[in-house]
Amino acid sequence: EFNGQSLTVTWDVSDDLTIKSISGYRELDTRYYQDYMNAAFVVFGYQSDDEITSRQWSQEFQFVGSALDNRLEYVAGLYLFNETASHYQELNVGGAILDRDVDNENDSAAAYAQASYTPDILEDKLTVTAGLRYTEDDRKGVRNSMSSFETNIKNDQSYDSVDPMLTVSYQINDDMSAYAKMVTAYKSGGFAEASSDFTIAYDPEEITSF
Repeated sequence: EFNGQSLTVTWDVSDDLTIKSISGYRELDTRYYQDYMNAAFVVFGYQSDDEITSRQWSQEFQFVGSALDNRLEYVAGLYLFNETASHYQELNVGGAILDRDVDNENDSAAAYAQASYTPDILEDKLTVTAGLRYTEDDRKGVRNSMSSFETNIKNDQSYDSVDPMLTVSYQINDDMSAYAKMVTAYKSGGFAEASSDFTIAYDPEEITSF
């Protein structure tokens, strides 16, 4: 069962500034059973029974505007996200019952800004765009397992990143443009609920693109 709602509220403060609020909520409740009895790789029988619940909410505030006779266009904002989830899994492997019960909470917060400026030169064909985003992520989890004799095995990780962006573009004609761009990006690290050692975490992913 899946359910989700979103609400967007826009306020035109002036001709040069718009404030927007974007709110979202999702919930998921599901249970599924898988039987691999006839799979080629199964020798002794293999079934899994999973129960998953998830609750998510997000809130974003955007400030979109222009200045300097529309030569400067900008957007800035704040973003918040929270998710609580649980996953109970029971495996039947050749008659042996293996179980795992994991509760997670994920929090993310970010602030960002981006501006594009078209100087009064080169017939307004040159535009310079710069941006910056700061992100903080927190990942928390607790795992229990009767079959593995685990009780309240915890993992708590925090990450942050500053990611800039710079683009220089030139409108050669109505049908052709050229640009140069540099940007960095980041994806949070975390931990795997099925890992043999739940206390081990994996690092964030970071890229730099030209």
